[in-house]
Amino acid sequence: MLTTPKALNVLLDEIHQNHPIKVWSFIVTIFGDLAPDPAQEISAAQLQRLTIPIGIKPEALRVALHRLRKDDWITLRKEGRTAHYSLSKQGQETTRDASLRVFADVSPPPINWQITLLAPNHEKSFEHLKNSPAQMAISPTSFLGHPVELMEEDPLTLPIKHDKIPDWMRDLALPAHSQAEHATLLKLFEKISKIKNEPDTIEPMCLRLLAVHEWRRVALKHSNLALELQKDTWIGHEARRHFHELLNALPRKSLTDLADK
Repeated sequence: MLTTPKALNVLLDEIHQNHPIKVWSFIVTIFGDLAPDPAQEISAAQLQRLTIPIGIKPEALRVALHRLRKDDWITLRKEGRTAHYSLSKQGQETTRDASLRVFADVSPPPINWQITLLAPNHEKSFEHLKNSPAQMAISPTSFLGHPVELMEEDPLTLPIKHDKIPDWMRDLALPAHSQAEHATLLKLFEKISKIKNEPDTIEPMCLRLLAVHEWRRVALKHSNLALELQKDTWIGHEARRHFHELLNALPRKSLTDLADK
């Protein structure tokens, strides 16, 4: 019978004090890390081995799997009495897009930025700026973002260096609670890194998945542009560095290491 190791239990208690772990979301994390490709399948028994130590009961797992199938996130293949699950086409595409952001390493932000000022009442002519992932509205008629060429004569563009962007503009990119969220993540990653676990047990896989899940939960809330705008000293960058150190310390294992039992 699978149980939750004591160190992992302490981490789970701390996480649950801030927010519950959503079962369906944790399953999405499992597939995104261990089985993102169409040919990869995870059996119901394997999923139980990964979720029971996290405190997820089998009945809650079954309900979440049913919901994910209904929402066309995963597909089911039965082989005798054994159920095998894999990502649907929609699940693969969404997971691939999310993984590019979740597992992205820290990279230096663009040095050159641009402020674009629109003429009053001309906002509708520049909807492409409002919808661009490389632009952020700082007022109804002004944008901050990566340099972009505009054919129209009306906009006024002002170049600005990354280190000259005022803090109030950076603050617009991220909600006020983002600092606290990343500080909490950093503490969690530091605690995970200090846990001494047995490499041949299920614990390292669960610790890795827990780290990926908690990072994913926060990382996908913010655009790449919002993260690029932050200074080198921003705590979110440090949290990301610690996250990648954890990924190296807890390498992804093959599904064959999760033999059905």
